[in-house]
Amino acid sequence: MASNFTFIEQKWPMMATLGKTAEKYLHTDPASCIGKLGLLAERLILNIFNAEGLKENTDTPSHGSRLWMLKNM
Repeated sequence: MASNFTFIEQKWPMMATLGKTAEKYLHTDPASCIGKLGLLAERLILNIFNAEGLKENTDTPSHGSRLWMLKNM
């Protein structure tokens, strides 16, 4: 079965790899699957920040602060 993440493989290979790994772990190791999806979400937010030219407004950048910033724009 083809991966759901092959369509992003050329432009964002790291995100595709994380997604494919999460799919592979879905039934055998659900905790690792969730971990990989968390990393995928973090990478997605970083890509959005880079694409939009956004700067973080905190001294200690975190995934939560980035999500808060995007939500409150």
